[in-house]
Amino acid sequence: MPNVERPGPWVGTVGGAIACVAVDEELAGNLTPEALLNEVRSEALLAGVPRVDVSDDVTLIGYPWDLVAHNDDLLRADWADRAPGRRALGEVGPGSHLLGDDIHIGAGTQVKPCVVIDATAGPVWIGENCTIQPHSFIEGPCFLGDRTLIQPGAVVHEGCTVGHVCKIGGELEASIFHPYSNKQHDGFLGHAVVGSFVNVAADVVASDLKNTYGQIRVPINGREVDSGRMFVGPTIGDHSKVGINVSFPTGAVMGFCSSVVGPAAPKFTPSFAWIDATGGEVRVDRYDAARGLAIAKTVMARRKLTMSPAEEAAFLDVRTRALASEHASQVRIESGG
Repeated sequence: MPNVERPGPWVGTVGGAIACVAVDEELAGNLTPEALLNEVRSEALLAGVPRVDVSDDVTLIGYPWDLVAHNDDLLRADWADRAPGRRALGEVGPGSHLLGDDIHIGAGTQVKPCVVIDATAGPVWIGENCTIQPHSFIEGPCFLGDRTLIQPGAVVHEGCTVGHVCKIGGELEASIFHPYSNKQHDGFLGHAVVGSFVNVAADVVASDLKNTYGQIRVPINGREVDSGRMFVGPTIGDHSKVGINVSFPTGAVMGFCSSVVGPAAPKFTPSFAWIDATGGEVRVDRYDAARGLAIAKTVMARRKLTMSPAEEAAFLDVRTRALASEHASQVRIESGG
């Protein structure tokens, strides 16, 4: 909470948008999760409550590309808070080069021969029990989580955060990978946000820059949103799969528990969809929720994880909400909204 010296209740805003709320007991009782998620209802409940500009203390993240845009600075800030200066606790093989001082290599990590870790432009944090295979290149600022594997010849450019137990190959730039996701083979992802339990197959490439160098529009909830940014790569939801040789257009969105196979992914892939674009014809089938859940449990089991009842309920709830959202979007389109 920002350091605002005034009695509550008050509403903290950034550019007019609500960022935080200081409440008394009465208002707290009315601000249920359902009310906060309903923009009209929450605005009604907070009407008349004094507004305080907290933009000096708070940065709002509205869309996935905002995470990517701020990630570089946040990686540097985390390093400054966590452990400035080189710490090599793991094993660094002969012929490898560590450039710059701001490099951390966690205990149990193996940096194989002929690896270059370049921290001259930003810090590099490599977690515990990672394996960095030969002839790979890692450029800071960058964070690699525990038990991550970097494949031979991989290139991890600046501005990347890779969660724990991931496998990365090919080329990655200014992207965020959540835990337990794989991109093991050649191909390129840039300015991307990839959820958990995602598999990106061989030779998948994604555009993150328009030929016109213009601002990129991204499909969100049935509408195209102007990102205001020149670089936006794909956003891929949890438990989704991308087949070999798939190419993503600039600013593509792939929903939760979906699959795309074929030479070209559409700009938007809904949740629980199977899109097959092989043979020149695009076919769209809907994933049965039970089938999607069974596959997700199999993927988790390969990582020695078990889906909890709460996670299962949340998984199935995404399916229900996705269908409701698509219906609402279709109604808006048909009505000209």
